[in-house]
Amino acid sequence: MNSNLVPGFCFVMKHVTKQLDLLNLSFCFLDANSFHEIASVIKELKLGQLAKMDIYGNYLQPSNIDDVIGLLRVVRDELSMLYCFDGDDGRWRVANQDERIQLQSALNEIQTRLEVRVDDGIILRSQK
Repeated sequence: MNSNLVPGFCFVMKHVTKQLDLLNLSFCFLDANSFHEIASVIKELKLGQLAKMDIYGNYLQPSNIDDVIGLLRVVRDELSMLYCFDGDDGRWRVANQDERIQLQSALNEIQTRLEVRVDDGIILRSQK
């Protein structure tokens, strides 16, 4: 997704009132600022309005972990975030140990059954 399209996407998301089965933002190549802008709008959806969300294939920075944590109250069933961070070598990377700890801590506060796929074979789950 071109960064020029982000404002239009956000405008549309602000007007979504129905349940969403899947919001697929994989391979949109979003940078940290674009993802922050989109996440800010998605966080305004109703609790559990979004069943599944995929964000892999983007270029998030460590600071975006707060944006991802903010999405946890909106996503009801599953958040897939494999290879969504920009690595030091210019390649995608999975959430590191510190980011996983922050995610699990936030998941422990969630009152729904939510899974966060952070790596092949690594799934974080809420405690509900």
